[in-house]
Amino acid sequence: VTKKVMTPAAIRSELAALEARYGLTSDEFYPRFNRGELGDDEDFFVWATLYDMLAHSEKRKAIRA
Repeated sequence: VTKKVMTPAAIRSELAALEARYGLTSDEFYPRFNRGELGDDEDFFVWATLYDMLAHSEKRKAIRA
């Protein structure tokens, strides 16, 4: 298994690309995806995972502050 480490900046960049491709902000996308409104496209699973990763990273950063 290959482990890929992404910085918050890299995650934000990937999120921005997905937002541009699908015309939704991540904050609009995430709840709609979780409600099953957007389907099962692989991009959507990647997008949701990146969104979760960034939220986790920001939470950890806030705890340390």
